Amino acid sequence: MRYRIAAASRRARSAAGALCAAVAVVALAAPTTAAPAAPPRGAATCPTTLSVVAHQDDDILFINPDLQGDIRSGRCIVAMFLTAGDAGRPTAYWRGREAGAMAAYATMAGRPNRWVSKPVTLAGHPVTRVTLVGRRISLLFLRLPDGHGYANHDWETIAQLWKGSIPAVHSIDSGVAYSRDGLVDTVGDAMRVWRPDVVRTLDYTVGYGPGDHGDHQSAAYVTYAAHQAYATAHRLYAYRGYRVSDQPENLSLAAARAKMGVFLAYAQHDATVCKTPRACRKRAYWGWFYRRYRTADPPSADALPPPPAVTTALPRAS
Repeated sequence: MRYRIAAASRRARSAAGALCAAVAVVALAAPTTAAPAAPPRGAATCPTTLSVVAHQDDDILFINPDLQGDIRSGRCIVAMFLTAGDAGRPTAYWRGREAGAMAAYATMAGRPNRWVSKPVTLAGHPVTRVTLVGRRISLLFLRLPDGHGYANHDWETIAQLWKGSIPAVHSIDSGVAYSRDGLVDTVGDAMRVWRPDVVRTLDYTVGYGPGDHGDHQSAAYVTYAAHQAYATAHRLYAYRGYRVSDQPENLSLAAARAKMGVFLAYAQHDATVCKTPRACRKRAYWGWFYRRYRTADPPSADALPPPPAVTTALPRAS
């Protein structure tokens, strides 16, 4: 999707020199593979934050600096990415985005970029999980089709699934099928497994429409539905996506610099994004570095009603 570039503010221009300081980027070490591990059922061993987003850079762009604050305070972290972020591109592209997410989280944790693969099963669905060596930080990748629908994935999207236009959406690597309820249950099972007392997601208070990405809203609606069935005491936070560009800057220079450093660690593995402060100044990312907006508005109507019943079969899986 083409991003709408927000006009640079005076403060952004005056801070350009400071933000162009060198940012340390952690080199990616491919995760080692361990035998499949059972989910860590039982009480959380430390206060836990679960973030649920659509794409591998949504959390570092729109939820930070809150996630980085959670990591620095020693909280356990579980980050769930619903789509592969593939944009219809080949496997190497979306695997690069996953590598970028790992590099970003290692940077936030101040740890070497070393991960161990520990697959889990959530609500009957096998899910890719990697865990950072030396820290209780896990990333979960569902690898559902990304974006606006692509022919190589039968035009499936999680927005269509949420609206009830299709009966199932399939992971792009293994063809595992998720119904709408199955996807909500998968996010809900992550809540029951890790027992977060803080859940962070994107903005479920706005409806589908221009100005944001349908995947962002769908991930937020799914998370909101799962949160409603999650019995453990917790706080739910919703964060605005692309629409933050319309708001005044509300982060300090130090916070913006830290946010940008995390993004640049991610960016080294994503072929489509800016990779230097100078390049990012010409893109919408620059405005996002200076902004983070939570909303306490009630959920959008799009987040609430069940979709129309779909009777076609739930195929695929090899």
